[in-house]
Amino acid sequence: MLGSWFHAAGYQQVQQVLTAIEVSAGMEAHLCFVLQAEIFVRQIRPFLLAQGVVTEDAFEQLCTQVEGEVQQDTFCGLCFLFSVLGQKPGAGNAAPL
Repeated sequence: MLGSWFHAAGYQQVQQVLTAIEVSAGMEAHLCFVLQAEIFVRQIRPFLLAQGVVTEDAFEQLCTQVEGEVQQDTFCGLCFLFSVLGQKPGAGNAAPL
């Protein structure tokens, strides 16, 4: 939908770009990924508990498991980022969303 929104806003030469960042153990982005995962867990916890899709005990067990797995030397992962670029008529630069 992002590409459609860019077109609707008057952008031209709209490009959609998919990027993969390796977040495996030992890679430059690994520590940042681990920190972002910890932040996400804290943010999503109240929502999941309020929706009743998981119990507090089950959520804590899952968090402990995930923390252990992402910190192992054998952890492998990719983080995918989706960007849309476009150029507004009369503007000289592409504008990322």
